[in-house]
Amino acid sequence: MRQLILIAGIMLYTLLGATQSSAETTFQGYSQAYQPAQEKFDPPAVSFIDADEQSHLLSDYPGQVLLINFWASWCRTCLHEMASLQRLQQLAGDNVKVLTLNQDLSDSGEIKQLLAKIGAEELPAHRDLNSQLGFALGQTLLPTTLFIDSNGRVAGQLIGPAEWDSPEALALIESLRL
Repeated sequence: MRQLILIAGIMLYTLLGATQSSAETTFQGYSQAYQPAQEKFDPPAVSFIDADEQSHLLSDYPGQVLLINFWASWCRTCLHEMASLQRLQQLAGDNVKVLTLNQDLSDSGEIKQLLAKIGAEELPAHRDLNSQLGFALGQTLLPTTLFIDSNGRVAGQLIGPAEWDSPEALALIESLRL
């Protein structure tokens, strides 16, 4: 299992790289900086489940910038950043979609209840069952946020928590609208 996680991490690092394109804005999370992809790529056709038990693909959101935040109920830093993700969704408008994908709870009611408890009740109670989408995208740590540009291509990632409603985060998101 450790080898699988190590290989997935190396693949993600290779795909996303550590150098920053001059066309993209710098954004620093609490522990790491945004890492733009060396080459943007199409996300895998792996589904996630919404609160109504409907299956969705990332390609179901054409023309929108997506922030896909992978999180778990036991992850304190994940829970800490949820309120700022909600404020980001409110500030960013209709062309940006924040998709919070829980990876440990099996019931959307539990997810909704937890989001309400932490002041993020407007965020979606989506689930990444068995972490399938996260693994397909090379995600190994929590929280991890992946960015999809308005052309539907994976543009980069940020590992660790961040202040998502900051001016720097908003500038990064604006740079992903093509």
